[in-house]
Amino acid sequence: ELEQLIRHHKELYYKGKPEISDQEYDRLEDELRRINPKNPVLNLVGSKIKGAKIKHQKKMLSLAKTYDLEELLKWVGQNDVVATHKIDGNSCSLIYEKGHLIQAKTRGDGEFGEDITENIKWALNIPFNINEELTFEVRGELYCEETDFLNLTDEMLQRGLDRPSSARNIVAGLLGRRDHLDLNKYIRFMAYDILIEKDDFNYEVEKFNYLKKLGFMTPEFYLVKTKEEIKDVIEHCFDFYQNGHYAIDGIVFTYNDIHYQRELGYTAHHPRYKIAYKFKGETKKTKIENIIWSVSRNGILTPVAQVEPVELAGAVISNVTLHNWGMVHTHNLKIGDCIEIVRSGEVIPKYLRTITESQNQVDYPKVCPSCACPTIVEGIWLKCKNKSCPGQFIEEIIHFVKNIGIDDLSKKRLEQLIQKGKVKNIVD
Repeated sequence: ELEQLIRHHKELYYKGKPEISDQEYDRLEDELRRINPKNPVLNLVGSKIKGAKIKHQKKMLSLAKTYDLEELLKWVGQNDVVATHKIDGNSCSLIYEKGHLIQAKTRGDGEFGEDITENIKWALNIPFNINEELTFEVRGELYCEETDFLNLTDEMLQRGLDRPSSARNIVAGLLGRRDHLDLNKYIRFMAYDILIEKDDFNYEVEKFNYLKKLGFMTPEFYLVKTKEEIKDVIEHCFDFYQNGHYAIDGIVFTYNDIHYQRELGYTAHHPRYKIAYKFKGETKKTKIENIIWSVSRNGILTPVAQVEPVELAGAVISNVTLHNWGMVHTHNLKIGDCIEIVRSGEVIPKYLRTITESQNQVDYPKVCPSCACPTIVEGIWLKCKNKSCPGQFIEEIIHFVKNIGIDDLSKKRLEQLIQKGKVKNIVD
């Protein structure tokens, strides 16, 4: 029964129609691993192939993963490792002959991929020709950035298509379509590996630099070794996980020494020289009771959902960040929606997905909640353009106060000082 459940949810995930969160799925695999560590279901990679099957020259495997810092540090040992974003998208292989892109394919089941060459012809930022007559394969991730997802959502609705549920899921959906191929123009590609006949790389960082030289976009990468360096990278990437312009769900660590990589080799499921550190978070379902908008120091209005209180990761949660107007608009978020939220560490919880929609309409402030001036939509942002807006002024002062280290001046006290005319600018 557990095997069937894992197969079911793995297939839905790769179709872009997940029913459970990544954390819930990982718990299912962990339970099966505890009961039967050699179960072949644990070695399944990717998903079934519906279209034309194309054999990979070298298997596209999955990754070992951990949520535990101590386990990660033990794996790193005394080795130099390269850390990169684990992009939450769809794996892709690009084949070049004599410098020209001739084929694109999905990871599929790891041994065979599905031909997506026609889809990829529309994708953003993929080089179709390289200024060197080389034959090689580039592997990477197809994904959708936040602004692209907003524009894609609008275009799909205008065409009478279903509203996409998330940036990650819509990439899988678009790759499986045989119509509306031009919608793939909202997809981007990030390269993380190159397979080339004349492979004289000694270190992983050399691969990334070479990919950049060929014209490919790569994720940010960091060469780290010590516990302090690793913790700094995790903190930096976690901030991107919370606030970045595309979705990541962890960090990939790779041994930098390629000769050591070759010594270690592979299991049936993953390379032994890579591991994914995933951000640990607890998820819960709740209902949106209200959406409150506040203005920032730069005039951007930020939405926070007030939700039915739920206990999550040791705290009672009643507020959930919705980040920006783009998130509210693309996910059609409104009062009464039942949503799934996640909390990692001590940060404010974030929205994951909508479970059931209410019949209410999406609403947003047409005027600034602070100064009552008209708001305008610019991409994913809802803005107040009034330079004299008191809300922006207060937030600018608070930002200044935090930066210079004044600890005993609260926002409430600052508002009282401004109302009494005691503070009119930062100099005051």
